[in-house]
Amino acid sequence: MINQGYDAFIINRRTISNKYKIIEELPLMYSELGNKHPGLDCFIFPRNSYQNYQFNQTFIGSIPIGYTIAINMLCNANNFNIFKNLHLTFHIGRDGFWKKDNLKDYEIFNIEETDKIIDYYLSKNNLGESEVITKYLATIYRAKTNNYVGIID
Repeated sequence: MINQGYDAFIINRRTISNKYKIIEELPLMYSELGNKHPGLDCFIFPRNSYQNYQFNQTFIGSIPIGYTIAINMLCNANNFNIFKNLHLTFHIGRDGFWKKDNLKDYEIFNIEETDKIIDYYLSKNNLGESEVITKYLATIYRAKTNNYVGIID
């Protein structure tokens, strides 16, 4: 992908069965088709671009950190892409730990911080158009006007 000219990209994972327990099963894990993951993960970007990323006070482990990273990648890359069907990464099982009620305050905080990041890139005329931006705007951006209903619940 780097040889194809991409300087920042995301490889979305698949979710596979949680039946695997030992490293020797790794070939079986890679061979399992699994299910598409709806979010964003496995972020590849040049280390020297990171100094230009805007994170404010967001933190890893709560939504929408995937969008936060992807927005930064998009706004700082010359050639960005999301690969959704490469079957190169996977997650064993579907634990959904990020959907717990006790994380709602953290999620709201991260959304508000990511909104500020979007405002920053808008002020620099550097937001551009992308599936990442469209999906974020449609589902999360400015969600506080709807009391976060349907996003965090």
